[in-house]
Amino acid sequence: MALRGTKTDTCKEKRMCIRNFQNISTIDQLMGRDSSPLDMMHSSIMNSSTPSPPVGVAYYCDIHRDAHKFYCQTCNKLLCDDCDTHHHRGHTTVHLMEAIESAGIQANQVLKDAKLGITALKEDLDAVQTVAETLENKARQATTDVMVYMRRLVSAIEARENELLARIEKARLMKYAALEARSDYLKKSLCRLSITIDRLVEAMDSFAVDSNSLDILLFKDMASAEVITIFLLFPT
Repeated sequence: MALRGTKTDTCKEKRMCIRNFQNISTIDQLMGRDSSPLDMMHSSIMNSSTPSPPVGVAYYCDIHRDAHKFYCQTCNKLLCDDCDTHHHRGHTTVHLMEAIESAGIQANQVLKDAKLGITALKEDLDAVQTVAETLENKARQATTDVMVYMRRLVSAIEARENELLARIEKARLMKYAALEARSDYLKKSLCRLSITIDRLVEAMDSFAVDSNSLDILLFKDMASAEVITIFLLFPT
């Protein structure tokens, strides 16, 4: 419900409007408006050379040509009776003088709230920057830790690889040496058995010609002993 008041057309009320106009302007600036609804009225009052109220748009409605009596807090506009009735129904409207008188208090409160808001925003910004710096430091430290760990892991893997390769090479050499020794023994044993067989065959041939020959007895025992010796000492 709009608040009603008396018509502001006396010199005393006009001077009060002039004194309190700056308060309205302060509110407009804090609320981000480029110009106040009272700017034209202020200009008309300040430029007037006579104390009589001007007959311009500052005091009178452009639509209804009636004096402005109210201020719409919903639209931030000056109103006349007809504007209040037909164009701003349901809006929050107050008497123009009441709006001007309370503008100073409201401006101070808005300014106080704005300063508190700035302080809070700065604190939040500082907190965000602190968290961002902490996050950056932790990420940098984590990256360093991962790189160090990977280097250590690679170094350990390379050391283990070298150890296993060395063990494989050592086992290969040992096995190869054993195979070489076995091969040499087999070659020598083969040669000895071949010689033993040749002598035994000669002894058997001699025995076939001369049954009293003692060569067959000697070479038979020698061949038997040689075979037993070779296979007993055969490396496994």
